[in-house]
Amino acid sequence: NDDDFKLDNKEDFYKFLYNIQVRDELKEILEFPCIDDYYIQCMYSKYINIENEEEKYEIFRNLLDIDKYLIDRIKCTSVNFTHLFSKNSLDGRIELRLFNNTNDFNTILLNITLVGKLMYVCKELANGNIELLERYNKLLNKDVSEEEKLDLLLDLLFENSNKKVIFRSRWESIKDKPVYTRFSTGKPTYNIGENKQLKKTTF
Repeated sequence: NDDDFKLDNKEDFYKFLYNIQVRDELKEILEFPCIDDYYIQCMYSKYINIENEEEKYEIFRNLLDIDKYLIDRIKCTSVNFTHLFSKNSLDGRIELRLFNNTNDFNTILLNITLVGKLMYVCKELANGNIELLERYNKLLNKDVSEEEKLDLLLDLLFENSNKKVIFRSRWESIKDKPVYTRFSTGKPTYNIGENKQLKKTTF
C-alpha cells in the first residue's frame, strides 16, 4: 500500500527498489546469466506463472540473496535508486543518469534547471500538492505513448513554454537513434565481460 510506504530499513529499501526500479524489468533481470543458472531458470518458470505482486517481489528478494551482481545490473537506468541504502544506513543518494558530458555553459545551466525542477516537484508531491498530484497521476498511465509521456512530464515540471520547447527538441533530436530502439525492444546495449550483460531502460 503506497499510503503505508516507509524507508526505515534494508527490507523497506528492497521493496521500494522493486516497486520503483525493478518490477517492470523483472522478466529481463531473470533472463540474465547468473551465478546459479539452474536456480534462476526455476525462478523464471515460477515467475511466468504468477500474477501476484507479493510473490514476484519474493522472487526478486531471493535473487538478491544468491546474485551479488544484481544491484550492479539494475542500477543502469536513467534514474538510479540503488544507492539510497548504503552498507548500514540510508544515505539518500539518487543518481540522475540523464545527461551527456558537455562544456557548454547554457546546456549545463539547462541541466541544472531540470534537476532543480525535478527536486522541487518531488518535494511538492511529498507535501501533498493537489494540483501537481493530479498531473503526476496522469504521468503514471502506462497506456500512453512515449511522446505523450514526455508532454505530461514537461507539463508537470515547467510552466514556461520556452523550457518545454527546449527539452522537447532535445528528445526529438535523439529519439530515432538506433540505440534508443534497443531500449524499447530489450536488446542488450553493451556487454560486461563474457557472461554479464546490462540493459538500459528509459526514464
